[in-house]
Parts: sequence; structure tokens; C-alpha cells
Amino acid sequence: MNLKDKIFNYIINSNRINESIDNIVEDKKYIEDFKQHFYIQMLEMDEEKLSRAYLEGWIDWLCIRVMLNQWRSKNSSFYTTYKNTNFKYLEEGQDFEDIKEIEIEFNYTMAEVILNNRKEKWIHKQYHMTLFKLYFKDGHNYKKINELTGVSIGSIAHSVNKSLDYIRKKVK
Repeated sequence: MNLKDKIFNYIINSNRINESIDNIVEDKKYIEDFKQHFYIQMLEMDEEKLSRAYLEGWIDWLCIRVMLNQWRSKNSSFYTTYKNTNFKYLEEGQDFEDIKEIEIEFNYTMAEVILNNRKEKWIHKQYHMTLFKLYFKDGHNYKKINELTGVSIGSIAHSVNKSLDYIRKKVK
């Protein structure tokens, strides 16, 4: 196991970091989205800085700083993606397909090409493409994708809608 793997293993399994997430996220409907967003933020962090923090023993402090910034700042990517959005979180037992119909018809192959040409970080592209493929190509609903991937239903719906909006803009 290389150093980067050790660092991420530590971050994901650390009781202190997980307790910090629970304490920072006041509105529990966001907790799963916040965890996933936080892990992505840490994956994208400068490897040298992350390695130094881990080796010098201030990795917990760094993680908590990132969490606080993402939760509290109105300029953070978490805030703009999840908290300041028109997306409505699903109540327990609701099916997203009952709430919103997808009004676009397209060729999946064309949609995949458009999304693959999207200029964004590799990890974001893979995340969105995987959820998009599971939904449109494999025909799974959000609940089944949640069971297969562990990604929250809110994050799945947000990702699929974000991808659809991108495709609509490129097609027009």
C-alpha cells in the first residue's frame, strides 16, 4: 500500500474525522452528500501538502479545516452544489422519477461522447459518467444505484440532472 492509499484509508476510517463530520453537519439530511463531497475534496488536494500533513501529524486538523470551510462558507463547492440549489431532497420512500420527468430524448452514445469531452477533473468525470451510465444505459433507478454504489439518492439525482443539463446546453 502506497502513502496516498494509507492517507485515504486513515481519513475514511478515522473515528475522530467521522465524529467531526457528525458534529459539523448540523442538518443531517446532508450528511451522506457531505461525506462524499469531503472525500472528493481530499482526493483532489495537493498530494505534497496532504502527505506532509499526514507524516507530520496534522492531518486531522487539515481535514477539519476543509470540513468547516465546505460547510460554513457560502462560496464553497459544497454550499453551491447542495445547500444553495433548487434541488429538493427526497422524503423517505419517495421515488425521484415520480417527482420529475426527464424531458430529453437522446441517443445514449451521443450523450456519452458529450460527457466524455467535458472539461473537468478526471475523478469528477468518472463519478458523473458512472452514475449516468447506471441510470440511462443500464436502466437502474436511483434507489438501485444507491444500493449498488453507496452514493446517496440525493447525490445521484443531482449528478444525473447536472449531466442532463450539460447535454441539453451542448445539443442546443
